[in-house]
Amino acid sequence: MGQALISFLDEKGMPTPVEVAYVYPPKSQLAPITEEERAAWVKDDDLYAFYKDYVDNESAFEVLNAQADLAAVQQKNKPNKRNKRKKAVYLVA
Repeated sequence: MGQALISFLDEKGMPTPVEVAYVYPPKSQLAPITEEERAAWVKDDDLYAFYKDYVDNESAFEVLNAQADLAAVQQKNKPNKRNKRKKAVYLVA
C-alpha cells in the first residue's frame, strides 16, 4: 500500500489543508493472459451461448446480385418481338 499527499479546492477556490491518502496497488497484471485464462473468460461470458456458433447469413449484396443475374438470364431467354415481325407478302397476279 502506498501513500499520497492530496489537497483539493473548496467552493471559493481556496486550497484545503494537505491530507494523507492511502493508495492501493491495482489488481491487474502487465503480462498477457494465457490461452486457458482467455478460454475460461470467453466461456464464462453471458453472451457465449448466443455467439458460440458461426452463422453466415446471406447479405443484401448477395441477394441483389442473385436477383440481377436472374433478371439478366430471363432477359436473354425472352424472345425479342421486334425481330419476330412477320413481313407482308404481296402476290401480284
